[in-house]
Amino acid sequence: IDPKVSYARFRFASEPTGPLGPAADGEVEDYRVFLANVIIAGTAFVDDGLGGGVPNDGVQNGNERGLAGVQVTASDGVLTRTATTDVNGAYAFYNTPFGPEVSVSHVLPRPTGTSILGQPACRAASANDPEAARQLVTDLDCSGTLDGGEPGYQDGNIYPGYDFGVLQAPAFFNSQNGQVASPGTIEYPHLFTPNTLGQLELSVLSGSYSYEVFVDEDCNGTLSASEGPHALPYSFAIGPAWPRTPGGDFAACELKLRVIVPDGVPNGTRDEVNLRAELSWLNTLISESLSLTDTTVITTGGRLELGKDVCNETEGCPAYTDNGMGKPGDVLEYRIRYRNAGSDLVTAVIIQDPVPFFTDLVQNAYGSAEAELSCPDGSVVGLELGAAAAVTADVMAACGLIQLGPGQGGELVFRVHIK
Repeated sequence: IDPKVSYARFRFASEPTGPLGPAADGEVEDYRVFLANVIIAGTAFVDDGLGGGVPNDGVQNGNERGLAGVQVTASDGVLTRTATTDVNGAYAFYNTPFGPEVSVSHVLPRPTGTSILGQPACRAASANDPEAARQLVTDLDCSGTLDGGEPGYQDGNIYPGYDFGVLQAPAFFNSQNGQVASPGTIEYPHLFTPNTLGQLELSVLSGSYSYEVFVDEDCNGTLSASEGPHALPYSFAIGPAWPRTPGGDFAACELKLRVIVPDGVPNGTRDEVNLRAELSWLNTLISESLSLTDTTVITTGGRLELGKDVCNETEGCPAYTDNGMGKPGDVLEYRIRYRNAGSDLVTAVIIQDPVPFFTDLVQNAYGSAEAELSCPDGSVVGLELGAAAAVTADVMAACGLIQLGPGQGGELVFRVHIK
């Protein structure tokens, strides 16, 4: 008889009866049941310091969230088993005849480390250190071998608390382009979403002119006098006060790059500035870099002017303002106005604006379109974008234009749903 197998009987009848004996009516169903003991268990979680937790230490503390759907592998080099984490990030392996050297691991990027029963074990040495995503059972010093009396896996024992810390990906978007006269200035808004607490340094890796940066460090949607302009490179802290979405993810906050073009730059000159954001993880020596490129074309006379504002569509859109306010479930409408503020022709206008990280682009907000472009002649063009991460409009192509004359312009509108 297999000790791991038993049976369950379900009996249905109009009168109470036991598992055995006659009955006037009803039905009996028997099921074979496998009895298994958990032998190795733990949690995969987002190690980002939520709710007062310590970020990047491989230990789940504070309110750090379990991560669902992570495939975890246990292997002794001969026998391999996999398990998937549940909605709370928990996984478990059951009765399996492993040998003594059992390694438990996952393959997600940005592992921060492992812990055993709440004690740090293996810590990450780089942003994608595979050793921080692997733990040998009973290897408390994380040497990768069983030494110093570490017994390894022993059949019949239970090994709980083998946890894995992981960071979600940061985001820095989007690259943009524009036109400006010489001399002149142009500003490019961007959004940055950190993956953890730490320090962010902004710097310019290429470019021909002078550059300054504005940073919405309190992430309230408004750039105050103390938030720029700053000379580059510029560093600031990402601390516990950085806003989060209702689900606990870090919110996306604005960074704005100002390009300062000197006098005497020839018409048609093209400047590509590479803006780098280097994030240093708190409590580690790890850093990772993201970058984007803003492209500026110098025009003589023609000068594109852009303005952006927002209103709360759920509240009836009473007025457009610089700072949109809303609660989860509300719909905001963004409006981007464009105009040739110069005295010459503009021959290319491409508007690109990222959808805020904590929102989704509303589908079919304008008939079958997700955005609506008003052309200089007053006509309106619907833009079918789908579930895009950024709203992009080629004004000249959409409106059938060859050039945008002095004073001509229009607007682009789209709606987002706050998560």
